[in-house]
Amino acid sequence: MQSFNADEVFKIGMEVELNGRAFYQAAVDGCTDDGPKKVLEYLRDEEDKHYASFSKMRDELPEGARHDTVFDPDGEMALYLKALADSRVFTTETEAVEVAKACRTPRDVFQAALRFEKDSVLLFETMKETTKPEWGQDKIGLLIEAEKEHIRKISTAMANLT
Repeated sequence: MQSFNADEVFKIGMEVELNGRAFYQAAVDGCTDDGPKKVLEYLRDEEDKHYASFSKMRDELPEGARHDTVFDPDGEMALYLKALADSRVFTTETEAVEVAKACRTPRDVFQAALRFEKDSVLLFETMKETTKPEWGQDKIGLLIEAEKEHIRKISTAMANLT
């Protein structure tokens, strides 16, 4: 039987945001077009805010949340959460930078960013399901809405590319 707890859930969220920040920073560094660069800078800064949110939620967890908190006798939810976390566009900061550097055009960057943001929404929705309301479930919901806004912003930026 696999088990996991709210502390681990928030730690995964923090890792996702660090990886996203690394991707966006590398994309900013490689971007010469001011329009896409402004969007990428905004998204990079958003990753910092989200990291801080997950860190704060993690710090505010009661001691009990650092122990197994999710009833998952067959380990299915833990395995599902791990599979989602492991199948993201990039799973480390190094990999995130490599993905950004491999992009040749702003469209390539935005397509990779869309995959990352969509992966994040799916992962965070699962995280929300596994988190008790009193331990930040509503805050994760707000982060999900912010990720969806990122998807809209990236989609708009792609539509504006010439």
